[in-house]
Amino acid sequence: MRKHILAVIFVLVAMVLFSACQDGDGGEGGGSGGNSPVENKPPSDLKESPVSDFEYRAIGGGIEITKYVGTSIRVRIPEKIEGVAVTVIGRYAFSESGIMEVYIPNSVTEIDQGAFSSNTGLTSVTIPNSVTSIGYSAFWRCTGLTSVTIGNSVKSIGERAFEDCTGLTSITIPDSVTEIGRGAFVGCENLTATYKGVTYSVAEEKTRREELDKAIKSEAERIRSEYFAANPGAGLDSEYVWEAVSEALGIGEDVIQRFRWGENSALDLLQEFYDAVNGR
Repeated sequence: MRKHILAVIFVLVAMVLFSACQDGDGGEGGGSGGNSPVENKPPSDLKESPVSDFEYRAIGGGIEITKYVGTSIRVRIPEKIEGVAVTVIGRYAFSESGIMEVYIPNSVTEIDQGAFSSNTGLTSVTIPNSVTSIGYSAFWRCTGLTSVTIGNSVKSIGERAFEDCTGLTSITIPDSVTEIGRGAFVGCENLTATYKGVTYSVAEEKTRREELDKAIKSEAERIRSEYFAANPGAGLDSEYVWEAVSEALGIGEDVIQRFRWGENSALDLLQEFYDAVNGR
């Protein structure tokens, strides 16, 4: 009876993402829609920052901001510089600049690697509908970030894009997103995400995985103890143990293998959620 109960419980645990995603597939159900355009207007009291606050260069018919050299903690990036549209926020352009507020204009199409990283005082950001990609570590360690609104044209969220944004508790990933890089939300321990109508809690899934890991370890120890008690002095093939654990708990060998390599709780859980919704 004990084994039967464990089997039922942990089959549900191992498959919880996939069953939830099937129920929510197609964008219907709980959570806000992921296709709606976001409203992106500058605050009425925030004047456009002077061009002298930026280093920039011409790139592909537009302007790339390469570095913020201003001193204001409130920044309104200009839509045009020298009559040319600002299209790219360049690599590490605002990294560790100490800004606490930023308005990204509707002309921007790309936020490059580390563009706003390590600005711990930045609390909210709206990524306009014009943006199609958020680069590697773009908002890495923006620990004060509590609100992120992503426009409905974003196709890719780069690796480590929001890593260690520990203050981030909720986010809606638009349906337009077709790629989320590994570790994009690692360290966002309290994050609840909505994607294609499915809502997912990192904290809840992490708790489930910790419970699953404990059960796997306990069952493996039980199997080893019983085997050596019945076969004193005999050797034991580790594959036998893990196959027995898989059978006893009714969980797939892929889950067992991840436990063996210490990946069950270390993987980017939101990445797996995204993959599950898309049937990967």
